Amino acid sequence: KMIQQLELAREEADKANRSKTDFLSSMSHEIRTPLNAIVGFSDCILEAKNVDEAKENAKDIISASQTLLEIVNGILDISKIEAGKMEIVNKKYNAKQIFYDLAKLITPRMQDKGLDFTYEIDPNLPAMLYGDSANIKKIVTNFLSNACKYTDHGFVRYEVHSVNLGEYSRIIISVEDSGRGIKKEAIDKMFTRFQRLEEDRNTTIEGTGLGLAITKQLAELMGGKVIVHTIYGKGSKFTVVLNQKIEQMDMKEKVAFTEHLDLTDVKILIVDDAPLNLKVAVKLFEKYQANHIDTCSSGFECIDKIRSGEQYDLIFLDDMMPKMSGVETYHELQKYPNFHVPIVALTANAITGMREKYLSEGFQDYLAKPIEQTELIRVCNRLLGREYTTTSMDPVKEENVEEKNKVIPVETNIEELVSQYVELTDSGEEFPTTISTMPQEIPTTEPVSNQADILPVVDLNLPSTTPSTTAPTEVYDRDYLANNGVDFDKALELLGDMDMYDMTIQDFLAEVEDKWNRMKEYLATHNMEDYAVDVHSLKSDCKYLGFMHLAEIAYDHELHSKNNDVEYIKDHYSELETEYNRVLSVVKNYASQLKKES
Repeated sequence: KMIQQLELAREEADKANRSKTDFLSSMSHEIRTPLNAIVGFSDCILEAKNVDEAKENAKDIISASQTLLEIVNGILDISKIEAGKMEIVNKKYNAKQIFYDLAKLITPRMQDKGLDFTYEIDPNLPAMLYGDSANIKKIVTNFLSNACKYTDHGFVRYEVHSVNLGEYSRIIISVEDSGRGIKKEAIDKMFTRFQRLEEDRNTTIEGTGLGLAITKQLAELMGGKVIVHTIYGKGSKFTVVLNQKIEQMDMKEKVAFTEHLDLTDVKILIVDDAPLNLKVAVKLFEKYQANHIDTCSSGFECIDKIRSGEQYDLIFLDDMMPKMSGVETYHELQKYPNFHVPIVALTANAITGMREKYLSEGFQDYLAKPIEQTELIRVCNRLLGREYTTTSMDPVKEENVEEKNKVIPVETNIEELVSQYVELTDSGEEFPTTISTMPQEIPTTEPVSNQADILPVVDLNLPSTTPSTTAPTEVYDRDYLANNGVDFDKALELLGDMDMYDMTIQDFLAEVEDKWNRMKEYLATHNMEDYAVDVHSLKSDCKYLGFMHLAEIAYDHELHSKNNDVEYIKDHYSELETEYNRVLSVVKNYASQLKKES
């Protein structure tokens, strides 16, 4: 018996060693493939004869980089799962929005392959669910990506159904395709790590084979189940079934929504200590025909204007201001007789619970900075007594966190129950030849912007016949910013157009170094109150311009300085300073190009 146990242990050890060798071999191959492409196409950019050729190479670099990122994320996820460190993080989420967004994200890839992609989201899906939306997105993204990868022609159909059962909703998500299908004997291997089926047929398909293994384990961690129906050579249908707590059942519209906002002859006062924020806000309001805008940079100035008899229809009041905060200014204004002007808290304090805090102080509404245009429309229309959308939600029973986070497993015989809502086909049977079209009430999908169209950073229009000793001329343009980590799409969404962006970035440069010098002085004197005001302003400016990493670091400093945590600020100051100097260099280079062009 002891010999048998030793032999079994030896076999297990050999198996573990083989698995480790297979893992290293597989990862070496999979990681080197996109890396070789990145290095190769980077060399091609340097040797490109024109901009168009360089753009094509840049697209291939981005594609290879995305593949590499997918591989690394997959390795990290599977390692966390096996180490028991993969956490399910439950929170409230807008289910319909998430499932619609996933459809829109995959649409361009489907269109590039010429596939007929349709989707349907159950209108009975609860408005808000409670669960791990991030991992649900990973599961659905994997299904959709695989359907796109392994379907050369035909269709991909994405459906989300819900069955509401008391306090929870059974979510049934399926992705069906007319792709290559899977052999019956290979189905069990699909969910094995690093296992890609029929590698000889799929040599042009990139990936590690981790996706489905992670998908299955994530679903099981959430108490769910993955169901596969496939016919070799004809297609597959992957379905995941999950139970999610119902947070809010319905959002009921009380008033018709309008996206129109006309601020003509509306008298507006904007109070903010940051000149850049004032300029951006004024430009934004002017888009809606605002022709009576007044500004001031402190709570004291605001009070002086009201005391002198100035009349306004709306006041937008920043909170984080030196000497007198927005909340303190608000309470001072309430002391004046016959003062009834609606005041909106205009602040970058956009963390959970801040809206409720400002409303409890007495503010009539709340706007987070950077200002979202849809929220601006809602707030202005509401306070001016015009039509707007307001929603009410069905009340739900309050539960403690431990109770809410309990996993609700799906039944073991779920296939039979699911078949009532999703047309599933057993192995060996034909798939339906007709695919239902997208219902009229489902919004049509629109292609998202192709972010692969990135121009080179250097001027490549150099003679190719003879080597040149002249160094390439750097071009500090929009693509230069994007290549240096600027979230350009978000910045343009907030600021509207390039002219506004260029004006804002020059204003930022004009004042940011003075702000930085003040912050250094405040840190040296342990003046955390004023340090918090300026680092808060830095964070807000960076969000408008798309410097998101610097904004995140500044936000951490803001929170700790508000708590007078000098030691944290000192310990992490170098991180803030390094990123600030990097951003400052990028901004100066870009601004110098603007100056040359003007």
